[in-house]
Amino acid sequence: MDSYESLEEVYISEKTKDGRQAANIYDKLEETNHLNKLRLYGNTRKECIDYIRKLNDLIDVLYTAQEGRQFVSYFSDMIERMQASQNKTAFLILSTFGALDISEISAALFSNILSGCGLEVDMHKFALDYADLIRLQDDRISIRCSRLLWASVQTQLDRDDLLSWINFAVRFLARNLSEQEETVQNEIFQKLLKIKSLRKQLQFDDSMMLNLFLQIEKVCKHLSYYWVQRGILHRDMEHFEEANNAFSEAAAIRNNTSYHVKHAQAKNYMTWGVWGVYNEPQHAQYYFDIGKKQIEELIEKASYRYFAYSVHTYVDMMIKYHSASGEGISDAALLNMAQLLLRMPDVYSDRLGPSIVKNFSDYCGRISWKNECLTDLDNKYNRVGKGINPGLAECEFDSDDIVVVGNDEIAESGQSDG
Repeated sequence: MDSYESLEEVYISEKTKDGRQAANIYDKLEETNHLNKLRLYGNTRKECIDYIRKLNDLIDVLYTAQEGRQFVSYFSDMIERMQASQNKTAFLILSTFGALDISEISAALFSNILSGCGLEVDMHKFALDYADLIRLQDDRISIRCSRLLWASVQTQLDRDDLLSWINFAVRFLARNLSEQEETVQNEIFQKLLKIKSLRKQLQFDDSMMLNLFLQIEKVCKHLSYYWVQRGILHRDMEHFEEANNAFSEAAAIRNNTSYHVKHAQAKNYMTWGVWGVYNEPQHAQYYFDIGKKQIEELIEKASYRYFAYSVHTYVDMMIKYHSASGEGISDAALLNMAQLLLRMPDVYSDRLGPSIVKNFSDYCGRISWKNECLTDLDNKYNRVGKGINPGLAECEFDSDDIVVVGNDEIAESGQSDG
């Protein structure tokens, strides 16, 4: 027996929230050169381990690291073989919620939403039947490996069913919500209506989303978040006047004091100006300057929580407008942009910076503009060669994606919103 003295008994759980287990998983993946895509979610060992703990599921960790196509194929076949039933439909709805970043939901609330969709589901039996795919703990129900399962089920879903589920869930929640309510229900409501997620995750086109927003207007019109997302949709459709009207509705609900609303209004005008270069050149400068002035005022007052969003939008839209119009950006404006970017949170804690800094640096290179601040920016962010995460890709960053549950009030400037 002496030869077994060095053995250690280890309990392996599918949950990865425990720090020691998460660290062991990271070390084993690194040792075998299988970290792969996990590196995108952390600049350091600690950040990667924190992300493993956040995923809290071993299968999801492996899927994330390996982009596991074999995982998807296996689960797709398994789900397709499941017999049609109310429980299966409930599972598909829960998977849809997971795709929209609703990681868990009260079992009672989920049961009520299912009832509105015409389903009567016993939560405990549901949890037992789908024990390999969902968790029910402390009256909270969640989907395991949400991204993996979504990749496995989305091809089996009908878009009309998805719209119906979102429609009812939003109506159910909105009736009992108040403006600025800091509740789980309000957080879920916002995630169900987030335009970028509906487009990217559920693959809703603009007309589908617009019809949805028109159908739920009556029950949602007292909530500013509804109007902000509707405005974003109109802006994306290049319906800038309708977008401005929607943002004005949101501003009225918030007494014109919401950072989120003001940011959306400013970005709409700046986007309108860029669009105008190609479509209404006689008005392009006018629209752009309104938004530019608004975003500059926001930057002056923005808290640490919001500063990066407005700086990102300001620099991004300045580059887009002046590249489109062919008009150069003044040296003073370029210096101001560089200084603002330097004030953004450090690369280690902020992944919004690297992509916009690269765009700015590339733009400055094209026009041969040089300055010490630009050198400082390059020194701060040019660390990819050292194994540091280069940040979120530009397509992954959404400057509209501001957390708005709770207080986002900003002092009134006394200026008109245009």
